[in-house]
Amino acid sequence: MILMMGVMLMGCSDDSEQQGGVVGEPLQLSAVTRSSSDIVAAKDSLSPIQIFLMSGLQKTEGNFVYNSTSEKWVSTIGVKEDDNYIFGFSPSSAAAGTIRPIASGATNYSGGAVMTLSNLKAVGGEDLCVVVGVKYGTAPITDVPSFGAFALQKQDGTNYVSLLLDHLFAAIQFNIKIGTKYSELRNIFLKKMELQSLQGVSQAVVTLTANGDGTNPITNVSYTTYTPTAEEGPQANTVYDYGTDQTNTTGLPLKVGGTKFVSYCAPITGIDKQLKIVCTYDVYNKKGTKVRENCVAENDLSGLKDVTIARGKKVVVNLTVEPTYLYQLSEDELDNPTIKSE
Repeated sequence: MILMMGVMLMGCSDDSEQQGGVVGEPLQLSAVTRSSSDIVAAKDSLSPIQIFLMSGLQKTEGNFVYNSTSEKWVSTIGVKEDDNYIFGFSPSSAAAGTIRPIASGATNYSGGAVMTLSNLKAVGGEDLCVVVGVKYGTAPITDVPSFGAFALQKQDGTNYVSLLLDHLFAAIQFNIKIGTKYSELRNIFLKKMELQSLQGVSQAVVTLTANGDGTNPITNVSYTTYTPTAEEGPQANTVYDYGTDQTNTTGLPLKVGGTKFVSYCAPITGIDKQLKIVCTYDVYNKKGTKVRENCVAENDLSGLKDVTIARGKKVVVNLTVEPTYLYQLSEDELDNPTIKSE
């Protein structure tokens, strides 16, 4: 079984998402905007948003959690002091975070912050982002915050914030399909698809430099990498698993037009040479008879040319199931012609 691969590198467009005011806590989230992404994701994929509310060196932690039923953001954090700075990352389930001032000996976070995000992997299913801009007011805010603004001055009454997020990982969009000719003879049911990395990542240290000119405050991102042991095996993200697919309980039938999946990976140097896709599938003939079960195809992505995996960018990879020959005919496909006289 051959997976024929093609790749297209796409630039990033703005993805703005506006939400209404959230009822409940003093600090309310009224809008979230993701910058530089052409991946359209559900609002709840950002949730929960981990927030560090800094006053001097005092830290208050909380979350903004999206309620998909009410379509509102619920806050677990309030504003107590007058002068504050807001930092954070999303979703909080993707990492464990710590924070410190950007300058040694600083007495507040006016200059920015250094966030350390731990418990990471080189590949994953979550679009890890950090807060890169904040705007605040006493009423719901629809304006997109400026890059590099983190200050929040406590207001009389309700405090609303709008957040601007930027990406730490790159996105890989896979479009897996069955070849036109082969689809006339066989049906392929995808059972599992994994993106694996032979290069491990454990944490990212993000330097955020506050500014007043609208410049992106991410001035440095460093990733801690290592080589996984043989016992540990490659770091992996399950892109698809039929066991959790309530619609296709025997596997996802591949189409000529393809089916899209998205995964994310750390944009470390040489990561494109460390990635591979592992697919498990069943093969059926056109009469519905299973002729091969739990077949496994492994494909290195290192053969893709002109690939740049960069923070905030999306790479599109086309995978085509196109065998060079049929492995076997099933009994119900055998043709036993008869002879008749005319």
